Amino acid sequence: MSKRRFEGSMMTGSVVDTPGPKILKDEGLVYTILMCLSLSEVRKLWRLRRTFFKVLKDKVVPLLALAERDWSIVRVFLDSGAFQYNLDSVFTEAVLESDFKGLRLLAERRYSFAAFRHQANSRDVQRLTSFVRKALKKGYVDKLSLLRSLHYDLQQDLQESAAITGGIAEQLQSEGSITVDFLGSRNTFRFSMLELATSNYAEQKIQDLCKLRIFLYKVPFVLSSFLKAGACTNSFMQLETCGYLLLLALAAESFNFVYLLIQEAVNVQQVLESYSSELLLMVSKAMGTRPGVLDLLHFCGYQLPEEQQQFDAEVLASVRSQDFATVERMSKLGFSLHDFAGRQQVELSPLLQKGLEDLCESAVVSEEEGLDAGKDSSEGVKSPTSAIRRLAQIDRRMLERHFQSSEFLEFAHTLMSSKDFIKMRQLVEVHPYTFRPYFEKNYKAMEELLLDAFCRRQIALIVDLTSLRLPIAPFLQSHQEQLDIVLRESWFASKAWTELVMLRLEVKDFDFGAFFQRTCEEIDFAVMGIIQDGYWFDLHKLAQLDFDFDKFFDRRFAEVSKAVMQFMTMPHPHFVLLRELSALRFPWDRFMEEHGNCVLSSKDPEYLQFLISLGSFEVGSKVYRVVEQTCKLYHSMATTMFSSPPVEAAPEVA
Repeated sequence: MSKRRFEGSMMTGSVVDTPGPKILKDEGLVYTILMCLSLSEVRKLWRLRRTFFKVLKDKVVPLLALAERDWSIVRVFLDSGAFQYNLDSVFTEAVLESDFKGLRLLAERRYSFAAFRHQANSRDVQRLTSFVRKALKKGYVDKLSLLRSLHYDLQQDLQESAAITGGIAEQLQSEGSITVDFLGSRNTFRFSMLELATSNYAEQKIQDLCKLRIFLYKVPFVLSSFLKAGACTNSFMQLETCGYLLLLALAAESFNFVYLLIQEAVNVQQVLESYSSELLLMVSKAMGTRPGVLDLLHFCGYQLPEEQQQFDAEVLASVRSQDFATVERMSKLGFSLHDFAGRQQVELSPLLQKGLEDLCESAVVSEEEGLDAGKDSSEGVKSPTSAIRRLAQIDRRMLERHFQSSEFLEFAHTLMSSKDFIKMRQLVEVHPYTFRPYFEKNYKAMEELLLDAFCRRQIALIVDLTSLRLPIAPFLQSHQEQLDIVLRESWFASKAWTELVMLRLEVKDFDFGAFFQRTCEEIDFAVMGIIQDGYWFDLHKLAQLDFDFDKFFDRRFAEVSKAVMQFMTMPHPHFVLLRELSALRFPWDRFMEEHGNCVLSSKDPEYLQFLISLGSFEVGSKVYRVVEQTCKLYHSMATTMFSSPPVEAAPEVA
């Protein structure tokens, strides 16, 4: 067996023993087998046996996620504490692969990079020591610079490598220079490559440039030159050195400068937290005037603190002027529109109510004009209707506080009293739980309305109420006995198949399987009546309601067999019903064992056996036509092949 895969392949015709229950309960063996798969493959096995799931969750998935460096899954297990990772091993893997996502994950958890040598096990220390010595021998400036930026102590490895002939590459000991020409000036930097990799030379030169405001424009160009020479980006994103460079890049509104700093930075969150007050001031001044700054802050992963009232005035002004681009940018930065709506409910309520009312009216106008109700009459026109839709797209939770207001509850009551479901569905499209507060306040009246709709078989009203996200499950539970009687004695007794099928398709909370189990005796009696009367189409409709015919045939085999024998032995056998029973998986094998002789006494025994032998057939209206045509063809062939020539009829006598 290789590290990730089984070697060899299964030859054609080979015999493989199926694992027994004892083997599948052996967690160690299951773990060994599953570790040979990839992460994407083992994630397909979540629904297998409990032993598999336990091994997958507790061992296989977290270890494979680390091996394949799927940091999103590693983050989930770290946050939940479901698996205890060795963070020193995580650090080692991330450094060896230069994986900055993994290093950021450790930095967010305040992992002590500097203490690695003292706290890690000998295996991880040895792996990283070998990595450092290889970098010194090959002259990898970028990898050495990365380790130094993580406060990894390189001095011991430098001394040991220097004592070995060829331990340090010649290019590291050679002199390097960077020359950057500006209009009217030239900046030249001379250094050894080893100094660039193992000291803070580059950071010090950047700090010198930042001391004078007139030289700030040079910083991005000099910085990119040092990075090109091999310096690590993370060296410049340290709180004790040049963390303020991010503020400079944001203020310049330069995506290239920000990207240069962020792409391989490890301590981004610490820098953002350190300059939180400056960033808050920057957000406040950028709203509405410098949208690029807000976009760059979102790109950096910046999130506003919980105290956000200071931005209410600007956001409210943006909502009133329908500057939704600014509102959306603030939402991406973590501004809670839900809390904002609660704080500014008095100011927002008239605007939101006006938008909801206009939205309902636009639905009626669009329907009358034959237009799409989901679109405004003209794009780009500012209106309360478009404002509601746009706010819902940004964060629909902003509307939830208004749905609880007395003004909206009265409006909802007016719509419900007139049963204006076209308008109400427009509101539900904006927010699926628009009417939840109204339903909670008037649930008793809604229960009575629903119960009356069931009694009157008003399926359209039931479907309409369900489309408004009325919580129907508690109603079905509390009125179960009464609803069972209504459905059994009214809906099924009158064969209201259209209403029953719509109930199954549109009301997902109603479980027909459980209903059939509760009313087993009564429904079985009704189904037997359908079979005895030969109503094959009713059987087809009943199958659409997920009626379990397999168990029914097993329970009522004697009665069904008696009816089947009657249809077989009658002068004109009911081929359509027999074909329908075959489509519903009637146990013909069992029937033939007990009543096989009745087929021989039938008028068309060969055709009956043909019907019984068909394993599957499309159920529905096509059955009758196909069987009828087949029956005619069968009789025509039988007449042609086996019947004697017809006798000429005698002439009529006047």
